[in-house]
Amino acid sequence: MKGDDCSGKSHLLTIFATDFSADFLKYEHIADVNLSSFLLADRFYILEDIDKIDDEKFLFHLINASLEANSFLIFSAKSLSKFSLKDLKSRLGNIFTAEIKNPSLESMQQLLVQSFSRKQIKLDNRIINFIAEKIDRSYKAIYDAVKLVEFHNFKTGKTITMKEVREIFTSN
Repeated sequence: MKGDDCSGKSHLLTIFATDFSADFLKYEHIADVNLSSFLLADRFYILEDIDKIDDEKFLFHLINASLEANSFLIFSAKSLSKFSLKDLKSRLGNIFTAEIKNPSLESMQQLLVQSFSRKQIKLDNRIINFIAEKIDRSYKAIYDAVKLVEFHNFKTGKTITMKEVREIFTSN
């Protein structure tokens, strides 16, 4: 599963893990284990952020051990382009990849409304539209924008105005 930071990969994988009794793996915990005896048949294993793992041979061996054990691996990553080991690139190129793309302007507006609502911050639609048009088209930018407004709201204790939003988002 590919997607930028804050795109919901971990959230979706947690739901999958709950529904299908999948086990989350941590590289630090399995780097030195015998993968052939560790992985069980017909089990799902999830390893997140594989693009942050530098040991490409380990990833290649993990995929091979999973195939031998008849187990299933689910990876998450921001991108798969960093890998240089030819055999690993080949294996990764042959697996199904679901990608969470960055949101459209309309989706960003809806996500901003929902995020502010969860934080009990009520904003005028003009302010929501302004923020959505000012920030990058990414889930991380939405998260950061909500944090900025929440901080300002907490600091001042009053509803944020369009003037204040303009100041916040032109200075950041």
